[in-house]
Amino acid sequence: MIFTNYIRFCLLIWLTLIFGSYAYDLSERLEPKGALKVRLDYHLATTWPNRLKKKGKQIRRTFLWSTHLKFMNPVSEISDGQLWQMAEDAYKEMQAEQKLYGVNSKKDTPKAISVLAFGNEIIISSTIKGIKPFAYDYKKSAVSATLEKCQSDWDEAGGSPEKKLHKNQGGCSEVMSAQLYYSIYTQDEHPLRGRNARICAVVAKDDSPAERQNPCGTGSADVWGCNKFVAEEGLNDLDKSIVAESYDLSTLAGGIDTIDQIQICEASESESESKKQDSKS
Repeated sequence: MIFTNYIRFCLLIWLTLIFGSYAYDLSERLEPKGALKVRLDYHLATTWPNRLKKKGKQIRRTFLWSTHLKFMNPVSEISDGQLWQMAEDAYKEMQAEQKLYGVNSKKDTPKAISVLAFGNEIIISSTIKGIKPFAYDYKKSAVSATLEKCQSDWDEAGGSPEKKLHKNQGGCSEVMSAQLYYSIYTQDEHPLRGRNARICAVVAKDDSPAERQNPCGTGSADVWGCNKFVAEEGLNDLDKSIVAESYDLSTLAGGIDTIDQIQICEASESESESKKQDSKS
């Protein structure tokens, strides 16, 4: 009897964690307040892995914060120091936007953000937080192919068979930046490796300010992570010791052409997945 009650108690706790009520408010899409326009991927948050219900219990949502800037001139005119400053500014914007939606749980708030600069564009993306490892559960893509390649190389090099997957299950900001890139460009026509792209990331631990960080897995012999992913994609990881430099978006690289957001999931795909989930319930 005691064992049965214990099992019931554990099941209740599990159901509460998975399907319980959450404090965040996703009732409407909010316009970003910051200059870089870092914003919640609202479509992703309300449709993946299934559609947000208007009433009743919800499953944990998926959170990603991003923005996409196009400049009049090539971003090669932007210094490494300015990219580092942009990463720090983007992180602060993300924090402010999270408060507007009431996203404050540690398991839901991304703690890292990356700046990916190429051509005349910059993609800024956070890590992804949610109930499922997005990079491995989303459709096959150039990103998933790169992750598989890294895993294969890890195996061939004699890496631990128990740690084959990306250290953080592919949820890092570097991976998500590439995922956004390949949402608008194809691997065949515009491979990221051929763009001479630069990337940098800042990460916060607990409530501390965000700090510069090398790709995860750097210096580790028993795991692999973004260190291998970044190398495989041919990205130039910026030196952490570079001094940050201020910038003015109105004049930076000839000034802003457009600022928008690349949504990581197409509506049709999310709706299809939602229907599959509904049919099972």
